[in-house]
Amino acid sequence: MKRLFFLSLASLLLAACLPAFTPPQSAPERFDLGAAPVFSGIEAPPISARSMGFHLFSAPALENNFMRYRLAYADPAKVQFYAHARWAGTPGDILRAFLQERLFWAEEAKPDVCRLELELQRFEQVFITPEESFGALFVQARLRHPDTGVEAERRIDLSVAAPTPDAAGGVRALAEAAGRLAGELRRWRADSGANCQNRA
Repeated sequence: MKRLFFLSLASLLLAACLPAFTPPQSAPERFDLGAAPVFSGIEAPPISARSMGFHLFSAPALENNFMRYRLAYADPAKVQFYAHARWAGTPGDILRAFLQERLFWAEEAKPDVCRLELELQRFEQVFITPEESFGALFVQARLRHPDTGVEAERRIDLSVAAPTPDAAGGVRALAEAAGRLAGELRRWRADSGANCQNRA
């Protein structure tokens, strides 16, 4: 009996000394805004339409790959992050790639051409209720002429309903918002009141 007691005690002491077992954590899912469209030679814009310089930078809070969301119905001032989902790069990186693939504007343009400057200030999912959310994308945009400076400036604030109340739904909403942003920028440049004309 004593032997059984001491064996049980030894087993308990050994178990106490061993580190607690934690199951392996799966890697977070990685998302971007989707593959670039495939253009034929006829669909692609002419070289003259590709000459605008393009630069995008982000607010400091977005210089990471966390996927942000807010519970507007509970605490709208609190920023939260998905635990098991990440962007494939920073929001600025993936939005820059998305726009360049669709607008054909160069990051490094010649010094004598106009330049589009975008400041990304908001890129997140906002929940109105536990089941309803939207993707929120907000940029400050400027057209800068190489000689005269800023020709035009505007704020672009976009929101698109998410199809599902989760990270994947937020990604789809923000991808659609990014597509709308590309359209807004294309129209804005072409608009006679905000057209930054190149010297060449």
